Amino acid sequence: MGTMAQPKYTVIGLGNPGQRYADSRHNVGFMVLDALAQRLGLEWQFKPKIEVEVAKGGDWLLIKPQGYMNRSGRGARAALDFYGMALPAKESPGRLWVVYDDLDLELGQVKDSWARGPKDHRGLNSLVGQLGSELFWQLRLGIDARQVDRTVPPEQYVLQAFPAEERHRLDPVIKQVVRRVMSASDPRRRADRQAGKRTGDPAVGRGVGRGTSDRSGRGTSDRSGRGASDRGTTRPRPGQAGFQSLGDVLSQHGLVDTGGYISQEFQDFGYRLAVELGDLKHKSLYIKLAKEEDRRLLENALSFVKDAGADSPAKLFMWKLKQLRQQRQPSVDQ
Repeated sequence: MGTMAQPKYTVIGLGNPGQRYADSRHNVGFMVLDALAQRLGLEWQFKPKIEVEVAKGGDWLLIKPQGYMNRSGRGARAALDFYGMALPAKESPGRLWVVYDDLDLELGQVKDSWARGPKDHRGLNSLVGQLGSELFWQLRLGIDARQVDRTVPPEQYVLQAFPAEERHRLDPVIKQVVRRVMSASDPRRRADRQAGKRTGDPAVGRGVGRGTSDRSGRGTSDRSGRGASDRGTTRPRPGQAGFQSLGDVLSQHGLVDTGGYISQEFQDFGYRLAVELGDLKHKSLYIKLAKEEDRRLLENALSFVKDAGADSPAKLFMWKLKQLRQQRQPSVDQ
């Protein structure tokens, strides 16, 4: 019997099962997955033993846990195990997305983040607890349309159905998110769209819908105190002496193409670098860098950039990498 091909992309939507909650604000994750399944031509199947609904076909595995929000992680983990899917890891980013509602965002806003720790969302907390990892993409859709009225407690508000006017505003946002998630399977489109974006999200990219310009998009991936270890140090800024452009540094080291065979390990690590530096435009160059450069230097340079919270992470990464090479050079010559 032939081996069943594994999907390349897994999308988990968070919500509550049953008609009672089908149209509730808390079920935005399910709504996105329903629209995605329809667009992909996939049908949902209920797996009672693992308490999930799945839609599977081609490169895609869509998962809707059916154990209520605070038990979402159990069903999602069971589904990943059932289909033999690897758990998320730093070496293979971009393979798992989780879609859910966010009451801290206005209705129509969409934000993305990579490896973002759980907040006040029981479904996400459950998922992280079961996976034992935060190394996945999170797509957050805003549901807050309360304006100044805060009389309804949040736990009640999220379980209320969308009024017709709110749903009318949300539907085109869901469709746009679906199109962008689907484009994640096309690395050329993903790289073109994400060039220069800090978070490098392969699915959503910039926020869509109402109020999504840049209100809090910059820095979504570094709300964790990054920069604290950078106090008292002076780091170069774009335009300062010695701060070379990314293209110059890459050219100096012959990183102009990815000719020759490159293993999946190097491809995954190079892709991870491009994602974390928000520079998918040069993804192929980072892949070659992963193949030819000492991995410890790359990891150290990446760690430096994360701590610095730089506005131009890719350029700072290359500057730091060059510095690390120079520091290592004497020991190589001896």
